[in-house]
Amino acid sequence: MNQPFYDLTTLDNAQTFNFESIGKEKIKKKILYQSTSGENFYNLALVDILEDGSYDDTVESNNGDMEKVLATVVKSFIYFFEQNPEAIVLFKGSTESRTRLYQIVINKELDNIISRFTILGINGMKFEPFRKNKSYDGFAIALKKH
Repeated sequence: MNQPFYDLTTLDNAQTFNFESIGKEKIKKKILYQSTSGENFYNLALVDILEDGSYDDTVESNNGDMEKVLATVVKSFIYFFEQNPEAIVLFKGSTESRTRLYQIVINKELDNIISRFTILGINGMKFEPFRKNKSYDGFAIALKKH
């Protein structure tokens, strides 16, 4: 993704990233890579940090900088996989429309990232190689093994 992105503060061995979305207002955000019960599987979460310090992944901030925020998430993948090369990251939106948004970004960027990452689409419990213009419930990404 050749878009501008926000500077990231990296924490927890590249499993947590903080940044500030600067659009209509300044919004503190966090990208979390959370380990799961499956070996080397992580869930990805993009959350707003609320004033009380809690997180919310359902807020629609409409801050006018969506492309820059998504480019920041993509940048975090690179840092995360440098520290966790065997990881498989699972993600979907907190709503159907956000999942569609992620799918649009993957469709748009697939040719740029396919040489470095393996991208899978998930429907139910079925994983398959990501195909453009097919709807998925979620996604998985891993470093491509050479």
